[in-house]
Amino acid sequence: MNKLFYVFAFLNFLNLNAAVELADVSSAAVSSLISKLSFETEKMSVRPLIPSDYKAAKAVNASDSSFVEIIKTDTKASLLTQELILGSSTEISTLRQDRELQKIYYGAFLKDSETLVGLIDIHNFHDNHETKCYLSTDGKYHRAHQGKGYASEVKKALLQRFQTLKIIPTAEGEDTLYLGFDGLINLENKASLKYNIINCGYKVGRLFGNRVEVYFPFVVESITISKIETHTDDAGLLVTRKRETNSTFNSSVLLHDRIIGSLTQYLSRDEATAAIGEKDLKLESLKSLVTAGDDALRDVREENIFVINTLGQSPELLDGDLLAGKLDLITELCIQSNLELRRMRAFYYCYSPAIRGNLNDATANLRIVMSRLGIPNNSWCCFS
Repeated sequence: MNKLFYVFAFLNFLNLNAAVELADVSSAAVSSLISKLSFETEKMSVRPLIPSDYKAAKAVNASDSSFVEIIKTDTKASLLTQELILGSSTEISTLRQDRELQKIYYGAFLKDSETLVGLIDIHNFHDNHETKCYLSTDGKYHRAHQGKGYASEVKKALLQRFQTLKIIPTAEGEDTLYLGFDGLINLENKASLKYNIINCGYKVGRLFGNRVEVYFPFVVESITISKIETHTDDAGLLVTRKRETNSTFNSSVLLHDRIIGSLTQYLSRDEATAAIGEKDLKLESLKSLVTAGDDALRDVREENIFVINTLGQSPELLDGDLLAGKLDLITELCIQSNLELRRMRAFYYCYSPAIRGNLNDATANLRIVMSRLGIPNNSWCCFS
């Protein structure tokens, strides 16, 4: 009887060890980076994509050509690398250390049907080797599933997940892998402004012409970069020293609070209210351009139309202190804008009505500015 007892005890010991081993394997699988980076919202399940998702992801990408292209010909290979790295690692630090992981492609799936309807790619994981950097993200949803609030729901949860995992901070000075997320939005893109700033909590760090530079969770003006340097001294001894330099961003922590009221007005559905907000934002952005110096103002050719439209809508600025001594430069910009509008005129019938309307507005504002500057009307293009 005693022998039988020991046999059963030994078998139970083996079964217990097997159960522990299975639990360890299961625990390792659950805690992989794929699992850690995955999350759910009220309506969506969101996780890093794997190669078997490629066909569905390609269909989502092709559903709307008006948005940024996320899935490309080489993406399938990237998904294979992504699955290999995220599936075999449990450490969040892998995101910063493994240089093969340039991006992470996410998929947003409907909970009720497991249908892939949204794509997100997060990039800049290795933008700066010496210090922390910002991540950036692009998103795209299937045309049939746009306008349902999925993008905001998923983006907010993604940002929160990255904060929970300490990939990005929740408070200033917190030790995380990255500074947060940044983005660049065109001032005319009201939908993107509302989505990122109002819905998802990004902060405006800089206005520069039509450029709206945004950050999450907060704006950083500068950071200290520490670098270890070694050299051999005259005695042949190896000397190590720590060198610190300050890296400055072209951003302001005070800007967001100063312009959020105007931004809210600008995004209003009431035309009169929106016009007031637009004027204030453009004045702030024009100040940023002008104070950057003549060379900066002269070099940003893509902002010529912004300058002309802003001055055409507020021609009194030409007589104010802001542009004192810069009227010759404004005349140069008018000449450049005129040439650009002439080139656009050659493709007049290729443009949509909305684009033609924008070009007509630019031409009308150009006439106002050049009239204010006393330039003859017959030297300028006529666009209608």
